[in-house]
Amino acid sequence: MTEGARKQDRVVGGRSTQGATVLAWSLCVVCVALAAASVILALLNGRTPGEIFLAWDGPSLAVLPIWTVSFSVVGALIASHRPENPIGWIFLAEGLCYGLLAAGDQYATYALLTNPGALPLGAEASWLGQWIWALGLGLSLVFLPLLFPDGHPPSHRWRPVAWLGGLSIGLTVVLYTIVYWPERGPALLTGDENPSHVVHVLVDIIAVPMLFVAGLGAVISLFVRVRQARGDERQQIKWFVSAAALTLVWITVFGQYSPRVLPGAIVASTLAIAALFNPLRRRIQGFVDRRFYRQKYDARQTLEAFSIKLREETDLDGLSVELLAVARDTMRPEHASLWLRPTSDRETDE
Repeated sequence: MTEGARKQDRVVGGRSTQGATVLAWSLCVVCVALAAASVILALLNGRTPGEIFLAWDGPSLAVLPIWTVSFSVVGALIASHRPENPIGWIFLAEGLCYGLLAAGDQYATYALLTNPGALPLGAEASWLGQWIWALGLGLSLVFLPLLFPDGHPPSHRWRPVAWLGGLSIGLTVVLYTIVYWPERGPALLTGDENPSHVVHVLVDIIAVPMLFVAGLGAVISLFVRVRQARGDERQQIKWFVSAAALTLVWITVFGQYSPRVLPGAIVASTLAIAALFNPLRRRIQGFVDRRFYRQKYDARQTLEAFSIKLREETDLDGLSVELLAVARDTMRPEHASLWLRPTSDRETDE
């Protein structure tokens, strides 16, 4: 490749990254605006700040806006730095789905019940909330754990899990968009709708079980991946699994759940915890080691420096001196000596 071609590739790559950054943060701004709108509309609908932020008998109304902001910010950070990795874009899509769900429900309530006729498209907003949850649920329950953290399944053998998840999401979204469209309006908000029983059977008996089977396969793929992973990838998956377990315990104990958002929220929120907490943990651990476990930190630094010299040193005597110095600096023995087995003439000839 010529120098001119390399420069052109760098320019194209830079423009591509810049465009991805603009798109990612633009989507994040939209999600934040939806979250803010949902809280403002909830206040206009007569909800008190306590009902919005401190509901003890169920999930507070602020849960969806908080998830929306959290997922979108994490997604924008990942997508702007690693636009080729779909994880960041899935985070953004998840934030957008729950932002539309939160704002759409409150918008429809205000336009149809609180102040009828004050805002347009209230009936359409009530219809949106009936199916957008399925898209968000499928992304977080299947595709985030299946593709986490490098954006690819553990192997080609896991592709049927993705196909099953995509089929179940498509089936649910298509059926619900069709069946609830004639019912759009106040009935969807008050629970007085009368959709086709056949559609509910198809979704409840076929589509949703398919989705959860795919989600189970995606979770199993995480355990397979953690056995194969090394280094940072292994730590990321371990933190994700730990955060998922803690979230499930918290949901179970305190009962803060909602049928439309529980499974998707668990996966997406734990991924947000893993994405945000792992870099912070490394920085905190490094600071603690330097401040309170200086000997441990110095030993690690010494071993890292020795590993570099080991690749470059060819003189056996010099290497022996370096090895003794490392032993003294890391383990602090009272006395250190090195014994090398003498090489016989026969071994030398060979």
